[in-house]
Amino acid sequence: MHSGARWRDAVGRMVRIVASAFLAAGLILVAASYPATAQGPGSKWTSFRPRAGIQPLMAPSGFIPGRYMIYVGNADPIGMTVSEWQTNGPLVLQAGDRWLASLMPNSGLRLEREPAALLNYAKPSGGFAQIYAASEDPTSWQAVCVLPVGVTPRPNCFGGSRNITDVGKPGTFSRWDAFTPDPRQFAGQPGGVWPLRVIGYPNFVAGHYMIFVANAGPHGREIATWNTFGPVHLIGGDRWQATLRPQAQLVMERNPATLINYTKPDQHHAMIYVRNDDRSVWQAICVLPQGQGMAVQTHCFGGSNKISYVPGTKQPGPGDTLEGAFAGRISLRYVWPSGAQGADATSQDGRIEFTVRDGSVSGSLTVTRKTTTVTARFGGRLDGTSGFTGTLEGASVYKPETDRISSIIVKALLAFPFRGRISGRFERGAWTGRYEAQSTDQRERPVGISGNWTAEHTR
Repeated sequence: MHSGARWRDAVGRMVRIVASAFLAAGLILVAASYPATAQGPGSKWTSFRPRAGIQPLMAPSGFIPGRYMIYVGNADPIGMTVSEWQTNGPLVLQAGDRWLASLMPNSGLRLEREPAALLNYAKPSGGFAQIYAASEDPTSWQAVCVLPVGVTPRPNCFGGSRNITDVGKPGTFSRWDAFTPDPRQFAGQPGGVWPLRVIGYPNFVAGHYMIFVANAGPHGREIATWNTFGPVHLIGGDRWQATLRPQAQLVMERNPATLINYTKPDQHHAMIYVRNDDRSVWQAICVLPQGQGMAVQTHCFGGSNKISYVPGTKQPGPGDTLEGAFAGRISLRYVWPSGAQGADATSQDGRIEFTVRDGSVSGSLTVTRKTTTVTARFGGRLDGTSGFTGTLEGASVYKPETDRISSIIVKALLAFPFRGRISGRFERGAWTGRYEAQSTDQRERPVGISGNWTAEHTR
């Protein structure tokens, strides 16, 4: 054999031996200009409820070492949808690394390498690295996705066994469309309904929408006030029936049997079909995407539908919509570990304030008593039926300057942090609701608090 050939053969054998040794150790060499897929598949969206504990993102083995981007997005209301996200990275993962990704409010992220919180978790073996995640957001679901540099989050973060849906940013809407009270309406249409006229595409882009319903006058051409419903989550492939009821009320039905003869939209779009069950008044409906800055006055009116805003004797204002700023009174009752209940604080002692905007609710409450002050912040989302549920977090603070007699035990009992749930419903221009919470400190048996509240639009 020629000496040059023997030299090349020897070099080739050495390269194969070295490569085999690295593969046997579970290591992969990645060049500086490696393709994005050389690091493995990454992990798709994993959602975390508020304050959820630590869990691994890539079980059971871990991530192949390399450079990754980390995406964090809001997954409200129940951890099954993501529409937009924050981008973080690149993060360089080395064999044996343990990283903790703490999901913060507003899709924030804090990354820590080998923190004390992971000391009890097994160190990755076989040349892998592992990323663990936990939520520090007290009110919202958050989701995290980890992909190799160069791999795009859409569509690669979606799908898989976790089945988190990409709702995107809806770019479609429907202006006011009025429907006659004549019971013969659309008699020739399957199901007796009519499809909405959608602007931007033949069907609605999947996503969250606010729906507005109004009395449209004797001829279906004039609107003075309207009611607000939503957000409604239009999932790709859905067919919805919107039934308009007297006094501008609305019933939404997802995929009812009456729509079986209509073509099913594709996986990225949904459609709404409408009928008017009010036998005396024209009713109108408008559908706008949530969180896109679109308003009834500027986006529902106009266009070819030729429906006009006519204020008449009553203009649309705070009493006509469940959105806006609200304030009111709140009661408070302590529930002691023994099961005994304390007396309610008078409603004048407590105040609740919050705002409702684009389907989200956020606010605070304060109750002042002789020896304690209870304060809390809360947040939640509208449930589509003129109500909301959310999480509540705060503290009961003992006021020693007002009470020099109580024992140390009583003082300790009255001071504690707490966490719980709050809910409310909007009816006849005002909110009513209830809350319940328990202490979260280290006491053997928790103390509870609960109460009712009412709120009206601030003028």
